[in-house]
Order: sequence, then structure tokens, then C-alpha cells
Amino acid sequence: MSNDTTIIEAIGNQALGSFASGPQAVTAIFQPAPTATPTATATPTQTPIPTATATSTPTATSTPTQTPTETSTPLPTATTLPTNTPTPLPLVDTGKPGRCPIQPAQGRVIVTQGYGVGTHAPAATWGALDLAVAGGPTEGTIVVATHSGKVRVVLNSWPAGNYVSVSSNTGWRTGYSHLQTVLVNDGDYVEAGTAIGTIGSTGYSTGPHLHYDTWLDGVNLDPAPVLSCF
Repeated sequence: MSNDTTIIEAIGNQALGSFASGPQAVTAIFQPAPTATPTATATPTQTPIPTATATSTPTATSTPTQTPTETSTPLPTATTLPTNTPTPLPLVDTGKPGRCPIQPAQGRVIVTQGYGVGTHAPAATWGALDLAVAGGPTEGTIVVATHSGKVRVVLNSWPAGNYVSVSSNTGWRTGYSHLQTVLVNDGDYVEAGTAIGTIGSTGYSTGPHLHYDTWLDGVNLDPAPVLSCF
């Protein structure tokens, strides 16, 4: 400290040389600058790192999906296609007798006089079967053609009375005698099963019956084998 004061005094004397001399010279006293009191440095307060607050994530609310109402679609209506009805092929006309000539509503068909017997003899000329109905009325019963062919009608003949014959183009001919009524006309063409008259007792007859005869190519034949009456 003394050395520093001496130096300051020397410097001061030189600077003040014209102003003071001798013992009254101003002695510059250097007082050391006060030691600066260190300012307490504020320790920075450590700012706490904010803790992230867990934010609850809102639960997504599911919006109810509207279920579409099932609309029943009507099924298409099936369109019925027109059916082609096949045209039936024409039956081969054999012209051969094959069914019973009388169709009783009740009862059954019986033979009252056989082929070649009694008034049916000789068979080559008069051969036939006399047919009637047992268990039902004979008179008025429907008589049908036993095959197809062309009709010939003779009324009030002797001995056949009201008579109808049917001739096919294959040589067959059948005769129906003593009819009460005739339901066809001379020259008609009939199919098998066509009603041609009703049973009666016209001509040479002792009671209602059908005198039925068959011919093939002009030859008289027993009708029994080709009938379906029995």
C-alpha cells in the first residue's frame, strides 16, 4: 500500500507543480476502490417441466347404422308359354269290326240266337247273332258302328225292318237289323263307336233284339270272334 501511495504522490506533484510547492503540497491520497461486494447471482429457479396431463381420449361414439329394411321383391310371374298341341295322327282305318255294337246303360249283353242256328241258317246267307240285354231294358238301347265306313240305310225292309249297313274300304261290311230308330243318313261316313240307331223289333221279329251280321269280301262270317261284348 505504501509503494502505491508514493507513486501517486510523485505523479501528483508533477501535475500540480505550479500550484503547490513545498510542504503545503497536496498529497494525493489514493484510496483503493472499494472492493465490490459480489452480487449474489440469483440461481435460476429450475422451472419444472410440466408433466403432460393425460387427456382422456374421448371414446368414439358409434353412430348406430340404420339397418336397411329388406324389401321383398316380388318374384316374376312365370309366363305360360303356349303349348303346341300336337295334331293327332290319323288312325289307320283297318275297317275291321272290333267292339260291341250295343252299349246298355245297365245290365249285360247276351246272345238270344247263335250263328247258323234257327232262322240264321243257312249261315252263308242268313248267318248272324241276335243280341239283347239281360238285367236291363233292351228296346231303345243305343246301337253303334263297330268300325268305320260308309253308311247305307234301308227303312221298313223285309225281313230286316229298319236296316243300316256300314262298309269299309278294306272289304268289311256289318249289318244292323230290326232298329227302332235310325240316327244316320244314307251315304254318311261314320267312325267306330258312332251311334247309328236304337234297338227295336221292326221287320220279321218276335221281340226287341239286334240282328248283327258280318261280311268280309262278300263272305258271311261268325261275328263272335271279333266282338268285345262278352
